[in-house]
Amino acid sequence: MYWLVEKSQLTVGEGFNCPRLYSKCSVVTTSVEYNLKQKVTESTDKIIFGHKTDGEVEIELGFGEGEISVAIDDCLRAMKTGETQKVSVNVTKQFGTLCEGDTILFTIKLASFQHAVPLYEMTSDECLSLAQRLKEIGTGLFNDKRTHLAGTFYSKALKQLIILSSLEDSLLQEDTEKLLIACHSNLAACQLKLGLYDHVVENCSDALALDCNHLKALYRRASAFLALHDSERAQADVDQGLQIDPSNKMFISLKKELIKTHSAEDKLLSQRLSSMFSTS
Repeated sequence: MYWLVEKSQLTVGEGFNCPRLYSKCSVVTTSVEYNLKQKVTESTDKIIFGHKTDGEVEIELGFGEGEISVAIDDCLRAMKTGETQKVSVNVTKQFGTLCEGDTILFTIKLASFQHAVPLYEMTSDECLSLAQRLKEIGTGLFNDKRTHLAGTFYSKALKQLIILSSLEDSLLQEDTEKLLIACHSNLAACQLKLGLYDHVVENCSDALALDCNHLKALYRRASAFLALHDSERAQADVDQGLQIDPSNKMFISLKKELIKTHSAEDKLLSQRLSSMFSTS
């Protein structure tokens, strides 16, 4: 969890229904106050909220590209039409540009919404299209160096694909597996940048279980093993990668790093042995 959210109701809503995930909502965000360690700029609203905060806008729950979009979605999914909430988001762990201790205060009104199709009523094609869209958003964010947020979209895509896998639609099995491999590998790329090496190994292993020759997954897992000081398993992945593509520059570079690591380990072992058996 990256933040704690405190809410207080200012205006009671109408009816009994609240928007579900992926619903289209018209919202009005006002009274925004930032208490951030980083400087507030003209683009802060877009980065933090993912939408403008000076009028009514339409957003789709689950697709917000702001750093607190997930927190906003959680608020809106518990609100009724016409309801207004005063919200405080207190950051407890770094996420993108947000730092521990940052606070964002704002008032949000749910003006109206259109229900999305419930996930359990989606067809296989709809599930696959949704997962593909989430993956593409994640890739765009990753290319923009918004690594934390990119990872959340790859995770959302994977959840959809797990649902799709349970439907056992043989016509879409190949497409589903390709997207599963890409999402696991891309999520691992995010985690590698964030230093979450155990998670990198887990996601790359999931990708490789579906395609044992997936070069990006092999490279990222080898890099994670190297960072975890597991040079033996890193070497195995590098060897497999070079067997598939002997001229691959990524694996050649990683092999050189491993040679340096082995040399340093051998030198340290030699020094320790020398110290153990030296006479005083």
